[in-house]
Amino acid sequence: MKHMDCFEKRRDALVQELDALPGEGSLYSFLIRQGEQLPPFAEEWRTEACLLRGCQYRVWLRLGLEDGLVRIEADSDSLISRGLMALWVRVFSGLTPGEVLAANTDFLHHGILGGWLVPSRANALGNMASRIKLGVLRLKQEERIGNREGASPPPSPEFSLESVKQGPLQKMETSAHPCHGGCEQEKKV
Repeated sequence: MKHMDCFEKRRDALVQELDALPGEGSLYSFLIRQGEQLPPFAEEWRTEACLLRGCQYRVWLRLGLEDGLVRIEADSDSLISRGLMALWVRVFSGLTPGEVLAANTDFLHHGILGGWLVPSRANALGNMASRIKLGVLRLKQEERIGNREGASPPPSPEFSLESVKQGPLQKMETSAHPCHGGCEQEKKV
């Protein structure tokens, strides 16, 4: 296996860091620091196709496969949303598609994050994980179709919300997602 660790090790390390935080204020500082560690997100990727629909903040997401491993690039116009997205990048980027799809993402809803995040932020956190998993599933399907047709899959297929025309993501986009409720309660942090 090419990557150095697995989902469980990454999850456990992150949970340990979160559990060591002394209070709510330190959580928000931690999230801001996590967001600052995201690699720069190219301006040409700030498109509607890469935009996740959600509450009042914009979050952009690009997924690809590189040497069989998931590559995630993300950004947000909100420091806290950027930090939340950075947690998923930290946990999922560099894993195999199978590892990402099998990962139980409920661990961030328990403990410090579940207790201190306002409902709209907690829902956005789950929405981000769902979108990543759906995108990885789409990449895996595209790779399988390319292999079945005898063609080599593209070296780094890119995922954007625009590329998903059917299936669970479309249903999520057109239905009332829990993230849409409670947004008006939240103020920018």
